[in-house]
Amino acid sequence: MAIKINRKPSKYKQGKTIVTRKEHGYALTEGLVIYRSSYELATIRILSQLYKAKRIESWTYETDVFEYVYDIDGKSHRYYMDFTLIMKSGKKIFIEVKPHSETIPPRRGKNINTYKRASETFIKNTNKWDAVKAFVETENRKAGKEVYGFVIWSEDILGINKKKNIKHTSKYYQRKNSSKKAKKSK
Repeated sequence: MAIKINRKPSKYKQGKTIVTRKEHGYALTEGLVIYRSSYELATIRILSQLYKAKRIESWTYETDVFEYVYDIDGKSHRYYMDFTLIMKSGKKIFIEVKPHSETIPPRRGKNINTYKRASETFIKNTNKWDAVKAFVETENRKAGKEVYGFVIWSEDILGINKKKNIKHTSKYYQRKNSSKKAKKSK
């Protein structure tokens, strides 16, 4: 018997893409990569282009795991790095893909709950990034040279115009917008 799962429509572009070592530079065997946002899809495309231009050796998706302590609950959590880029020199660069708004401290607005959620997200992200930075610094110090790096890519690097990419699929948003359009046409 098949079970039907009713999922809320996501406002984020999610999907699957097949990547290969030969065509895309994916370090693992051929496989299906399930991306969770248009930012991750854009990153996959950029990394594939870098591989085709022979600028990088290979890349992986969500293969490196880091432990971090979340300041809010004080517990240890696992963090899967979005991408790992392997350069021709052998250097590994960890790439985190996030909207720019999640890389800066939130500003307090009218809605306290929105501000609270944004603050918790920012704290969680900085806890994750601090753990990766500590790992990178320790390993580079041990090696006596730069063998690891860490960068955060957002809209500006990925060439994404955030306002054009977001499609609101919720019924509430569609009803709200259709009523606005109806008022304008009158």
